[in-house]
Amino acid sequence: LKRILKLRCQLDMEGIGEIKDKIKLKFYNSVTKMYDEIPWNSFFFEYDKEDYLRAFKYLSKKVYHPVVFCGKVKSVKPPTENFKYYTTSIGFIEVEKNKYVSLNVLFDAPEMYMEMKDYEGCNVVIYGSEAYAKSVRTKKSEKSAEREYLNISMRICGTDQVLKIDGF
Repeated sequence: LKRILKLRCQLDMEGIGEIKDKIKLKFYNSVTKMYDEIPWNSFFFEYDKEDYLRAFKYLSKKVYHPVVFCGKVKSVKPPTENFKYYTTSIGFIEVEKNKYVSLNVLFDAPEMYMEMKDYEGCNVVIYGSEAYAKSVRTKKSEKSAEREYLNISMRICGTDQVLKIDGF
């Protein structure tokens, strides 16, 4: 993760930012049994509404490569009777009125739970896989308008896939 962040910083430096559009990363696609060339902007997503919305649209198609997200940890919850994974929730980003993008990071190792709890309220960079996106609408009630949640989920296997940072 530190090397990914270093590359991100170098790409954002004055004078070489345009290189970002030309960089492609090679990842093995286990479905096609070939290497795919993934553009940087389909791999690394900043913590802002444009990037999270772009990530949602991109991940709505099936992708078979890891992705990196910046975000702020809202909560870390244990599994429930209805859902078997631990869930780290990254705060919602409002992209339109009553439309929000969220990121959930899933893991199943109980030993990771306490360390992940320490990240609550912190800015993090997360490297994960098996990412997918799904839209969910809430029903309109007397007290609130209908809302749409654009949920992104991905999996991690260890805390070495999460890096606490001071800012973005």
